[in-house]
Amino acid sequence: GANQTFTITPNTGYYIADVSVDGSSVGAVTTYSFTNVTANYSISASFMLRGDVNGDGNVNIVDALFVARYAARLEVSNFIPEAGDVNCDDSINIVDALLIARKAAGLVVLNWCSK
Repeated sequence: GANQTFTITPNTGYYIADVSVDGSSVGAVTTYSFTNVTANYSISASFMLRGDVNGDGNVNIVDALFVARYAARLEVSNFIPEAGDVNCDDSINIVDALLIARKAAGLVVLNWCSK
């Protein structure tokens, strides 16, 4: 059989939460390759809104406060760290909290991650 590679790309403002192949998670991968395909397979991806650290479907001031608490190493329940790095600098810090607050207020945010 032939090989087939899929590229998973989120829309702007979202990130890959998980990719599943035949119902089993393979993680938040950006590509997945099937080798020697001789049968039917399924592949699906789920995406989350970047900045929505509490998973309520919105980016609002609560998310900014959660990120500020997380950055200060205070306890935060129901926190989704993958959503917190909104400027894609590989860390969650007060800058992310400020960017989320700006977005929640409807202000222009120039450093919002697009990957």
